[in-house]
Amino acid sequence: MRYLLVAAVCVGVFCAPADSAEFEEKWIYFTLDIQTPELVDIAIDVLRRAKEAGVTHLVVTSWAHGVYETLSEEQRASIEQFKDAAADLDLTIVPLVFPTGYGGRYLGLDNNLAAGLPVKNAPFIVTGSRALPDLADLPHLQNGSFDRAQGHLLEGWLGQRWPGEHTFVDTEVRRSGAASLKITNLEDLPEEAGRTVSISQRIEVEPFRHYLLKVWIKTEDLAAAHASLIYLTSGGTSRRNSYVNQNVASTQHWTLYTIPFNTLEATEITLSINVSRAIAGTVWFDEMTIQPAGLQNVLRRDATPLTVTDATGAIVYEEGVDFAQVVDPNLNPYSLDHAGPAIEIPEGSRIGDKETILVSWYHPTLIYNDQVNISINDPKVFELMEWEMRQAVDLYDAPGYFMNVDEIRVGGWEKLPGQVELTPGEMLADYTTRAMEIMERTAPEADVYVWSDMYTPHHNARPFEARNAYYFLVNGNWDGSWETLPSDVIIMNWYAPTREATQWWADRGHKQILCGYYDGPIRSNIQRWMNVSERVQGVIGMMYTTWQRNFDHIEEFFRLLDEYPAWVDEPDDPDALGEI
Repeated sequence: MRYLLVAAVCVGVFCAPADSAEFEEKWIYFTLDIQTPELVDIAIDVLRRAKEAGVTHLVVTSWAHGVYETLSEEQRASIEQFKDAAADLDLTIVPLVFPTGYGGRYLGLDNNLAAGLPVKNAPFIVTGSRALPDLADLPHLQNGSFDRAQGHLLEGWLGQRWPGEHTFVDTEVRRSGAASLKITNLEDLPEEAGRTVSISQRIEVEPFRHYLLKVWIKTEDLAAAHASLIYLTSGGTSRRNSYVNQNVASTQHWTLYTIPFNTLEATEITLSINVSRAIAGTVWFDEMTIQPAGLQNVLRRDATPLTVTDATGAIVYEEGVDFAQVVDPNLNPYSLDHAGPAIEIPEGSRIGDKETILVSWYHPTLIYNDQVNISINDPKVFELMEWEMRQAVDLYDAPGYFMNVDEIRVGGWEKLPGQVELTPGEMLADYTTRAMEIMERTAPEADVYVWSDMYTPHHNARPFEARNAYYFLVNGNWDGSWETLPSDVIIMNWYAPTREATQWWADRGHKQILCGYYDGPIRSNIQRWMNVSERVQGVIGMMYTTWQRNFDHIEEFFRLLDEYPAWVDEPDDPDALGEI
């Protein structure tokens, strides 16, 4: 999950010019953990430091908000202790609500609300009273054992770079069989090649199938950008079909990894092993296979229907009559290795033994390490949003609430009521309308804040023509999502600073806070944001944004912000505290 701990500075209705240091308000975005008294004490200590740095407001998020009604007395007391400390320091709390891109809070209440990807007409074979995926439907992976080769040139892997120099057939170190793939000599990689070693093959597939690629990986002193080593793409890399990270350690014994992928519209998938930005060490791969995912994590709700037909598609079988109700008892979008349920065939069914049936359903997918999107269409999501807002109002009675609508990386595939057809952007616009109605019913006087990324053509809501798809697991693009966003919603403008983006929001009449830092050099980041916001109306602050829960530089960030005119023309000093 992407963790944000941020601070923001507000400067009135109009943005201060680049040579001004008059910042009236400062914000900090805080993740509150109440699992132990020690963590609460640490949180309160951060509040004291923030107050000394001039902070006036807190955006607060916590796993506890989603389960407040079931918390122990001690846990509730911890939240009250945190609230009292903020009040004593005259710090205003702004709670975070409506998680979408990172939907763990809602999924903790109902895993079935994850956004779904479709599987269409996957063949299952009936054996007696059960039907399981047809293994003949599996794609043909060539030489996944890495045993067949001429010298160090592997059969079936047509995209092998530098055989005998950086890619080797290793007959000594292997998980099983005769050999493994070894990638090494990384310190000698040419810079012009991006210090990347790769090997690939093309695999014919059926559209809209869900599979699990499994591979064993071993490393020794590996120094590379190795969050993900396995890539599955289609359409000439216009779509990436899986985003699950492997996160291998620098040195590890043979470890099994599971990479799920949905073929979506593709009839051919490019499978690549990439070791990128590498400078040292060795990595081995062995026993690569493709297996059926089956009904693992099958989603069951109106927007994600399951259908079963005969092999021709002419006969539609009835659930509860021709086959038992299909439910994955281990449904968990974060679990990739449990077996999916079989389709059970009762006596009297029209489905016969040895018959091939075609099954269509929806499943969630994991992004990177722990991100799962929730549905933005399902009615129960809106029920949870209303419940959450009433709970947040009861708990905080805050002057403002922060809608956590961001990084929606799966969407646009689910069935809509009445078979309405909407683009992802239109779906998000409808979601926004309904979210604002909930806000109006529950906190009519409160300010509303939202991340910028899903609502601007200069970031994740860009038109396809501008920069292809935002994310390759979305059925279209999010452009037009901003059409229903009221102009009094305050925009938390994050990502790369551009004059075009800040001016776009100003032209729409929104106030906005600029979100800087991102765990890198502070001075240059502040300067970029100040440059792109100079004379832009409606900018009311700047945000200290850390993806690593790093509050070490709060004081330095705000000091540099306050003293901006004094150092703006000075060259960066990489050894200074402001350059980390």
